[in-house]
Amino acid sequence: MITVETTTENEYLDTLEALCVEKVERVKRIESLENRIAHERYMIKTLEEKMSTMSENYHKDIVNTVEAALAM
Repeated sequence: MITVETTTENEYLDTLEALCVEKVERVKRIESLENRIAHERYMIKTLEEKMSTMSENYHKDIVNTVEAALAM
């Protein structure tokens, strides 16, 4: 015989299970976003390094060009 207490316990367990599943899904989404943010930070750092290198090379080229023009 199913009692009111058993029905309430089953509803509680069903709700608890649903909440656990929802929490797992949220944790997965959060981890996914954290990974995406980490990748974006890496890409920004890489681009900043490339821009710095290109800027330095451009400056060196300009200085060499000016020095060559003055040497003539």
